[in-house]
Amino acid sequence: RIPWPQLGAYLRERTTRAKAAIAVLVIRVVAKRAGGLNAAGTASVLSALVAAMRVHAANADIREQACRALMSITTGDDAQGEACAQAAVDAGALPHIVAAMHVHAANAAVQDQACRALINIAAGNDAHRDARRQAAEDAGALPQIVAA
Repeated sequence: RIPWPQLGAYLRERTTRAKAAIAVLVIRVVAKRAGGLNAAGTASVLSALVAAMRVHAANADIREQACRALMSITTGDDAQGEACAQAAVDAGALPHIVAAMHVHAANAAVQDQACRALINIAAGNDAHRDARRQAAEDAGALPQIVAA
């Protein structure tokens, strides 16, 4: 069983760029291979990813990997993917994704991963899809997507 809360705690506790980058990579790889997260694990990991993006705002590598992790976690148009997309919004990921696109406008990898994360968050057929799309628009995603 994957120790999602411990992985989230690890990422929140690490303040050096190298350790944060490694932690983000670990979470991304594990999330992709695990086939999903439970609700507690999702909230913990998303909280940690948002914290890493906030603390390391100037570090394009960490922001790229965090966006890649968000993209991986929110992949899927099934109920689990939609729940993870909503959890990402609830964790406050959207403003940090948009900020990453703005701050690292010349970094193609950040732009690519951020756009992919935004697509996954805005996708779905659940009752919260339109609210997620509006939240992305309210966070300023559309101008950043156009600029990418």
